[in-house]
Amino acid sequence: RIHISTPNKYEYQYVKKPTKVTHIQVAIKSHNDAHIALSPTAHDSPEMVEIVLGGRQNSRSWISRGKMGEPVASAPTPGILSWDEFRSFWISWSGGGVQ
Repeated sequence: RIHISTPNKYEYQYVKKPTKVTHIQVAIKSHNDAHIALSPTAHDSPEMVEIVLGGRQNSRSWISRGKMGEPVASAPTPGILSWDEFRSFWISWSGGGVQ
């Protein structure tokens, strides 16, 4: 279990992925805009996958290639995040796909 608390700014805290892991579960408490990066390196890169939960004032979520890249998948998710409670999400990757 890893605990990361971040300030309210668009900057990633990189954590090395344990070997043989193909999924993670996260608990998020936020008004909006939870950003998670899956990256082959310990810094922002064009190869990273960016997952945004509760973007656009907590109304939409998406997955994109690279930081601030064009979404490759997007869905309306009104109210997905909460400032009052932690909400859990899982992210899975294998065979080049992310869900």
